[in-house]
Amino acid sequence: MKASSTLGAAPDSVFRIWRNRLRIEYEAAALFAQLGKELAQHYGKHDEVVRLCEGAEEEELSHAKMCIEIIKYSGEAPAFNYTRKKIQLGPENLTSEQKILYTSLALSCVTETLSTALLTEMQNAAEPGLIKDTVHQILRDEVKHSRIGWAELNRCHQNQNLTWVQPYIPLMLKEALQADIQPMLTRQEAKDDLSAWGILSPLDASLIMENTITQIISPGLQRYGLKI
Repeated sequence: MKASSTLGAAPDSVFRIWRNRLRIEYEAAALFAQLGKELAQHYGKHDEVVRLCEGAEEEELSHAKMCIEIIKYSGEAPAFNYTRKKIQLGPENLTSEQKILYTSLALSCVTETLSTALLTEMQNAAEPGLIKDTVHQILRDEVKHSRIGWAELNRCHQNQNLTWVQPYIPLMLKEALQADIQPMLTRQEAKDDLSAWGILSPLDASLIMENTITQIISPGLQRYGLKI
């Protein structure tokens, strides 16, 4: 990837956000790994959605390495630090099959779809070089990751009654929104234009996510009899 022309002069707030992104990439990799493992127990290791999950884990780890390259411009050089560990999927009261669908919905249909929308805008504003190249690659992969959830939802819709998942959808959306717009910027930092370094303002991010929920996620869920 090309070096970034101004990243060395970026304020601390930029690297704070990218450190958070690094944490998110590790978490997503672990979730996809566990989801793929549990899907394989139900459908076999050659199942297409299982393979997509395995690929998603590798891609999320690749994203983590890209984040590290950006963070290095802060003077810090974090080591790549990922250990696959067993994760509890979904609420404890659900069956194993329900936990798979719950996680597929929350992780892919909601979180990855929102991420795709945010990354699209980030790519448009990012400066050429390391930032734009990184955002572009992450965006390409997140589009694929969002399809995992929709594919699993479609499969489950053909084989089971999905009314049980309806009460959980508002919580999925709330958690995704809080994760993406949590207050990592001070009031003054939120006023600064950080878009060249791949950071959207909290206001812009909120508007993008609201539109994505209304125009993409909600219609997608309605196809399966589910509502926001």
